[in-house]
Amino acid sequence: MKFIGQAVRGAGDAKPMSKLEHLCKKLDAPQVILPVESQQLMLLSMLITEVQAQPALERHETQIMSIPGVAGMGIGECDEHPCIKVFVEVLTPELKDQIPKDLEGVKVDIEETGPFEIQSE
Repeated sequence: MKFIGQAVRGAGDAKPMSKLEHLCKKLDAPQVILPVESQQLMLLSMLITEVQAQPALERHETQIMSIPGVAGMGIGECDEHPCIKVFVEVLTPELKDQIPKDLEGVKVDIEETGPFEIQSE
């Protein structure tokens, strides 16, 4: 059985918080030790990735959207895990090289869509 340690360390503890501990503190999670089965661990991993994905997208959106050929960005799902989707008009090797494979630990998936068109109502 795996355990997740205390979510928040005491102020006098010199050991830095892990990413999980930082997330629990950010989400105001209770300070408990929880037994975690493999399925629960997978769900927790997905939650952490989803919580990381939106801020990572927001921090890098301007930079990536400025790359010629990028049509849009959003949060999607890759291999049943949250990821950042980058939509491009035409995927070329040069364009692929300009887009990072991950942003702050969140996988980036490039999808060729063609140009986006604004549709009237």
